[in-house]
Order: sequence, then structure tokens, then C-alpha cells
Amino acid sequence: MEIGNFYFLTADYFNDFPDNYLMGNKQNIQGATHDRPCFYAIYDNSTSLYWLIPISSQLTKFKAIYQNKINRNGKCDTIAFAEVMGYEKAFLIQNMCPVILRYIKNVYIDNEANIPVTVPIPICSIFQVDNLP
Repeated sequence: MEIGNFYFLTADYFNDFPDNYLMGNKQNIQGATHDRPCFYAIYDNSTSLYWLIPISSQLTKFKAIYQNKINRNGKCDTIAFAEVMGYEKAFLIQNMCPVILRYIKNVYIDNEANIPVTVPIPICSIFQVDNLP
């Protein structure tokens, strides 16, 4: 796995670790097979675990939550925003999950460029927090 790429989890992960707060696997959408959601990968050297941060296109929803936390606490370190493949996405740090390699299904590939999808800026500048693994 390459840090900074996006990945999809296997169905086994969702079966082995059922969690109502984890974005569920959506393999079939309107009869077509899709890998969703995708997750941004980071690595924690202290635990030897990968952490996957789900992203969402529901910007209105998550920008409202983000602003509410800013208004209430003066900061929000649970949601961040960055561009992915030309579109702004919400990075749901609050929903990140640990994973080992056997639960990784595949890397998210940009079909037009035939390369892995990445975020072209350093992770710390995206998340503006110092305590991520």
C-alpha cells in the first residue's frame, strides 16, 4: 500500500467488524458494480496499522457539521476538505478505521489517466491537525 493513495475495503472487513458508524460497502448501485466508499490511507508506525479515512461527496451536510463545530468549539479536527480528482470532498477523520493488508480490496484507479488516485498536497496541510498517526 502506498500512503496517500485511496483504497477500497473487502466485504470481509464490513462482515468481521460490523459498525453502524462505519460507511458501509456499496458494491451494487442500480445494478452496476462499484467499489464504494473509498478511503484515504495513512500509516501509523507506532502500531504498524494502516488507518483509512473515508471521503464523502456530501459537502452540504459535512460543511454544516464542520461549521457547527467551529462555532461551538473554535475548531474542527474531525472533518477536513480537499480536492480529489477535480472535486472537493469531505475527509471524515471522525470515521477513520484501522486496517491490515488482508482487508484491502484494491487501490482506487483514475480510469482516464490509469494511475492511482491521490491528493497532491501533504496530509498535515489537508487535515491541519498534528495528532494523526
